[in-house]
Amino acid sequence: MEISIQDIKNFAALDRKKERIAQGLFLVEGHKMIEELAKSDYELSHLIGYGEDFEQLSKKWPSQSVAVNQKTMERISNMKNPTKLIAVVHIPESAQFKIGNGPVLMLDDLQDPGNLGTIIRTAHWFGIEHIICSINSVDLYNPKTIQASMGAMFKMKIHYIDLMTGIEELKQSGFRIYGTFMNGNSVYQHTFTQKDVLVLGNEGQGISTQIEALIDQKLSIPNFSKGHLTESLNVATAAAVFCSESAKQLVLK
Repeated sequence: MEISIQDIKNFAALDRKKERIAQGLFLVEGHKMIEELAKSDYELSHLIGYGEDFEQLSKKWPSQSVAVNQKTMERISNMKNPTKLIAVVHIPESAQFKIGNGPVLMLDDLQDPGNLGTIIRTAHWFGIEHIICSINSVDLYNPKTIQASMGAMFKMKIHYIDLMTGIEELKQSGFRIYGTFMNGNSVYQHTFTQKDVLVLGNEGQGISTQIEALIDQKLSIPNFSKGHLTESLNVATAAAVFCSESAKQLVLK
């Protein structure tokens, strides 16, 4: 298989959401990430690279593999220090929004791709299968999101939906909706169940007033510091605390 000069230009443009949508493709870079991709149901378009790792992985995708030199990799890569492997992957069709049990994380207009990737990685670590993102949340296929997820995104079900509609559907299925706030009840006193949805808000504005109106109960992480209080925890750090406490109760009980 070969790639043209136009292919190289098209692949290099996949760092932009507009181009990812137009082409229906995204990039995955690095050996570990592509090994995780290989275990998933995602469909590969091209495997591009050079070196020993490329030779090994190209055996799995012989018809989609293209050997190139370092200069070509640098032209395609979104990274400051390009790796020796890049996968060009088809964006899958949206999966049907159907959740039997949780717990579930819901993200209300999250904007930082690193935060999204870290939350995905953390949620997977603690056994959470579903993450629901608002339509205006940062793109799952942003290169920084993909890198921060460390392959966990290929193992989870991540939905982009209208949150107000989604919350109504979840409530009809017996879920209760909890939101993260500074003035909520302590997470350490909350009894988690398999029908919990935890809403995490935008990094700067928190949970929107429209979503807040649909929340059944507010939860918070107590501040144990002495003296000057920090404004709040980073949203990915807060997600880790909630995920950990949920797993402690539901998995280790």
